[in-house]
Amino acid sequence: MIADEQFKWFYWLGPLLGAGCLLMLLNMSVTYVRKVVIPRSRGRRVE
Repeated sequence: MIADEQFKWFYWLGPLLGAGCLLMLLNMSVTYVRKVVIPRSRGRRVE
């Protein structure tokens, strides 16, 4: 296939973008739990 030879150098980008998206979602989830869920369960006012 001509696309495999022509665009071979693009394949390294997929795993990096996937890992970046997963890390960003993990970071947003942890931040939400730290800033919203934990203070709410302790009875504090959520900003």
